Amino acid sequence: MPQLQYETRNKTVEEGDYIVSNGTHVNEIYIVKPEVFKKNYNPKPIFTQEDGRWSVYTNNEDLIRNRLIAEGEMIPLLKTIFQAGNLPQDDFLMLLSPLKTQKCRKKAKVWARIHKGPKKVIETWTVPSDRPLLGWFFAAWGDLIRLHEGDSLIINSTEIYRVGASEFQQTYEVL
Repeated sequence: MPQLQYETRNKTVEEGDYIVSNGTHVNEIYIVKPEVFKKNYNPKPIFTQEDGRWSVYTNNEDLIRNRLIAEGEMIPLLKTIFQAGNLPQDDFLMLLSPLKTQKCRKKAKVWARIHKGPKKVIETWTVPSDRPLLGWFFAAWGDLIRLHEGDSLIINSTEIYRVGASEFQQTYEVL
């Protein structure tokens, strides 16, 4: 496994939330609320481990996402936006949502399990990027996320999240 760097900490993991691994080369883990999981993934697993902890789910192929790539003519705009400091999620969403995006959808299956127990903190780690850092923004769950050249920003009506360049290639397809 490659050397990893800390990416983010999700402090909002509660009982009933899904802990999801998208099966990339770093086995990135993220949290999905039950109502969002049911929208993004087919609710019936295609496989469940014998111990019942983790199950494999397919993506909802009808769910189309909007993507901005941090490259080319987007770089000066993003640098200008980041000069304002670490932007709250709502401000970042407001500034980027009018821009022309590329349609994409998830293509990879995910491993997931339902969190049972008290609130928990989940950390996500990623492969360090060798591309220039453009800036930071606040994720929907309140922690700062870095954005490098070549990364993708997935934009929906309520949030923006970053997908690293190599992770995007492994888990999404451009339409």
